[in-house]
Amino acid sequence: MRRYLLPFATTALAAAFFAACGSSKSRSDSSGDGRDAGPDSSSAGAAGGTATGGMAGAAGIAGTNAGGAPAGGASGMGGTAGVSGMAGSAGTGGMRSPLCGNAVVDPGENCDDGNRVDGDACPDGPIGTCQLAACGDGARRIDVPTTDPFFEQCDPPGNGCDSNCQLETNCGDGQIDGAEQCDNGANNTDFAPGQCPDTCRTNCQCPACGDGVTDFVLGEQCDDDNLADGDGCSSTCQNEPITTCGNGTLDFLNGEECDDGGTDPLDGCSPTCQLEAPGALCPNDMTEPPERCDDDNTANGDGCNPTCNFTGTVTTLNPSVNGTAMTADDQYLWFASCQNCSITRIEIDDCLNNGNCTPTPVAGTGGCAGPTVPLSDGPGDTAGITCIETLESNGQTVWFSNRHTVRALDATTFDITTIAGDETLCAAIDGVGPNALFHDIRSLTHVSGELFLLDGCENTLRRLDPTTGRVVTLAGQRIPDPTVAQMGPLQFQCRSGFACTEGNPADGFGLTAVFGSPRYMAHDNAGNLFIADTNGSRLRRYGLHTGYVATIAGGPVVGYLDGPVATAELEQPRGMISDGASLYFGEQMGHTIRQTLIATGETSTLVGVRGCAGTADGTGSDASQDWSFAGCGMAPTSLPTLDTPLGALEYHSRTRSIFSLTAGRLVRIQ
Repeated sequence: MRRYLLPFATTALAAAFFAACGSSKSRSDSSGDGRDAGPDSSSAGAAGGTATGGMAGAAGIAGTNAGGAPAGGASGMGGTAGVSGMAGSAGTGGMRSPLCGNAVVDPGENCDDGNRVDGDACPDGPIGTCQLAACGDGARRIDVPTTDPFFEQCDPPGNGCDSNCQLETNCGDGQIDGAEQCDNGANNTDFAPGQCPDTCRTNCQCPACGDGVTDFVLGEQCDDDNLADGDGCSSTCQNEPITTCGNGTLDFLNGEECDDGGTDPLDGCSPTCQLEAPGALCPNDMTEPPERCDDDNTANGDGCNPTCNFTGTVTTLNPSVNGTAMTADDQYLWFASCQNCSITRIEIDDCLNNGNCTPTPVAGTGGCAGPTVPLSDGPGDTAGITCIETLESNGQTVWFSNRHTVRALDATTFDITTIAGDETLCAAIDGVGPNALFHDIRSLTHVSGELFLLDGCENTLRRLDPTTGRVVTLAGQRIPDPTVAQMGPLQFQCRSGFACTEGNPADGFGLTAVFGSPRYMAHDNAGNLFIADTNGSRLRRYGLHTGYVATIAGGPVVGYLDGPVATAELEQPRGMISDGASLYFGEQMGHTIRQTLIATGETSTLVGVRGCAGTADGTGSDASQDWSFAGCGMAPTSLPTLDTPLGALEYHSRTRSIFSLTAGRLVRIQ
């Protein structure tokens, strides 16, 4: 489901497909390596290809002259113009097909893996043209080990980059020489944010705008892997204005995350109508917008958190809400029940201002469809619905999972339609509509017009186009379950319960990465998806531009320890929300909500008494010891206590609130 509220910093889908709408989480719990496209394909070489017939050369369509920078392409060395035919292979001035990245090899393409990543065997990201990767195509290939002959340190050739797309230095030897800005040897990385000298890219350059990684510590608001203006992320890695920004009306379709009727900075809504990440002025013992507090320290749980946007005050809004999943948009909190298979909602302003916090039914009023009754689409009060495990809303549509399918509820008419999956089959198969099969849908997250979901028992991250119904697997390896009868390739017997085979978490690119038990998801304003690897005791990051899965907090040691990324320990992180600067998640066994800073990975406890389940309101936290062993009655009585589970969390940007649904109790955290 989705977790916060509005699209967090948006970047135009055509350019980078990152950004936008709030955080998300769930309910409870290649092409080949060839550089050349083959005979007569006009694949680009170091300076683009030349075509004399058939397909056009690297630069364009039907003989468009080379070397320009058509929409979606980077300026540079395109190939010689083709005589006739379709779009050519990837000179850096090549034209990107509108269909590039849809996971279908359309006319003029010789590959399309659908992952919207440039740095792999089939570049189909912001500058990709859906031609097989080649040195000189302008998309630096980084999905293979640095020792692989296809790994590129630079692209295109020129200015210190040789004809094999390798730097003309000794990059990687741990010594700074030649044109190198840094060199950390084997520790050079293209995926971790940071700054020199601690972080160094594999081309021995310091982290900088245009490298595809948003470096918050350098003041970047976004990084879409290019230096083009006008694509939502500027040449200086700042979010770009939206034409309707400042009119006081929230425009989801244009990617606004907020609109307060003005363009003043530092008031919580930026001049580009993006949420202003908290913490930039914290701590300085002065409370400036959009801060809620500032106590001149970075401790958490003491009445002001490290980013100065939460005091950690917990207030009960409704002690009994029938719901196991929750999502939010600008106007409503939406709830889903696995017990009576219903969808209800609360108008947020009416609840906070007038105390009207009783959910109103909108779908599933007829109760649960029986185990032998097929799902059915139609009006919400008559459509057949079963247990709903995850929700996501963009204000116009509420998406939810049902019996291995993804369905959509119109937020105005309450009509329900099924957009992908087959309720009768469990599988891990990509495809379109009913031919795309799921097993265990645990999270739905809406980013720039597309849905991302975690297939929990399949240990994979997948993408769903809600318009076409096309599903593509982006990351993770399926771990076979020996207790489930196989009925065919990647197709297996459906079963109840949540016993899934868990992987041994490993970072990596796309399908080489391994998740332990991915259950919850959020996103920030900079092209990253964040995943709570619950039983893996880790927080993971998937880069929408790089396709790389990295661990940002936690590790093999299971425990509860606040502190910097090198020493912090996690138990069972549940739920996942983001305010653009931090991740917030519930600790299932700790009965607390913790905060991890995206820029540094430092983790601390926001609210709750570690180890004590309860229903008390209050302010602050205590993670100094596990009070369940000492006796919860001995714990500080002025602090709030939370129930289990802690999987239903939402960040609501307009009211700067965290909403938590724990054992039916709806609370607000400020």
